[in-house]
Amino acid sequence: MSQYYGQVIARQGKRANVWLPASQEIVLCHARRQQLQVVCGDWVDISIISGLEGVVEKCHPRKNVFSRRDEVRTKTIAANVDQVFGVLAWDPLPSESLLMRWILVAHVQKVNFVLIVNKRDLAQHLPEHPLWEWIPRYRNLGITVIEVSAQDSEIEAIREPLQHKTTVLIGQSGAGKSSIINALIPGLNLSTRELSEAMGSGRHTTTTTQLYWLDEARQTAVMDSPGMQTFGVKGLSQQEILASCPDFAPYLGKCRFRNCQHDREPDCAFTEAISAGKITEERWDIIQEIIAEAEGAVIAG
Repeated sequence: MSQYYGQVIARQGKRANVWLPASQEIVLCHARRQQLQVVCGDWVDISIISGLEGVVEKCHPRKNVFSRRDEVRTKTIAANVDQVFGVLAWDPLPSESLLMRWILVAHVQKVNFVLIVNKRDLAQHLPEHPLWEWIPRYRNLGITVIEVSAQDSEIEAIREPLQHKTTVLIGQSGAGKSSIINALIPGLNLSTRELSEAMGSGRHTTTTTQLYWLDEARQTAVMDSPGMQTFGVKGLSQQEILASCPDFAPYLGKCRFRNCQHDREPDCAFTEAISAGKITEERWDIIQEIIAEAEGAVIAG
C-alpha cells in the first residue's frame, strides 16, 4: 500500500485532517495504532483507504512542541511551530501569570514569542488597566508587543511578522484569536461569540487547534487554538523557569551559595535585585508560584 507524506492541520477526537503537499488534498485520517498521538503541525506518513480517507501510519520527529502540563495530564496544543503569538486583550482582564507561562514555555522550546494586545479601541475607556504598565514593561524586557483591533480589522501590523512562518495563536478565552484570523483571511468567518457579560469571560467556540494558510503558496500559516484560562508548567526546573525571564536570567549563578533557593539566604542576587528595584515584587511573586507549581502543587494561572 502506497504511503503519502503530509501535515496534520486539525485534530478532533480520534481523527485528524492531513494535508498532502504533493496533491494539495486534505485527507480525513485515523491512527493505525491506538498509542500514536498526533497534533496540529505534525508531519506524518499516511495510507489511503478510499477516496479522501486514510490512516496515519507514522509521525515524524518534532522540532518542538507547545504543551501545557499539570499533575493530571499533558495537553499538547501544537507542534513544529516557528513562533508563538500570545494574545491578550483590554477585555477580558488579562492574567500576567498566564503571560509569563507562555513566554517561559516558548523559551524552553526555543521558539520566538510575540505578545499581541487586542481590542486596542477599548484602551481609552480603561485608564486604570494593568496593560498600561505591562506593555512598556515587556517591551523593555525585549518582548515584541504589537497592538491591534481585530474588531475594526486593524491587524496589518502583524502581517509582516507572520510571513513565511508557522505561528500558533494562544490566548485567554474571549481575547479574540479567531477574530484576528478572520481579519487576516477575509471570507473565512470562523465562529466567534461576544464576551459573556454574565460570566465576565469569553465563551470560545474553538475546541481544537486548526491550521490556516495566509497565502496560496502555503508558506505562511497560523494556528488557532482553544481559549485557555490556565496553563500548567509541571515538570519544568527552577533553572529553566528563571532563565526564561529576561529580568531574572542575568542573576542566575550570581548568588553566594551554589544551591541558593532565592528565599532567605544571605547574599542572594535575586533578593538584592528586588531590594534595588531591578525586579518587581509582583513578578517575583508570580514566578515563585510558577516554580512551586512546576515542582509540586498546582497553582492556578
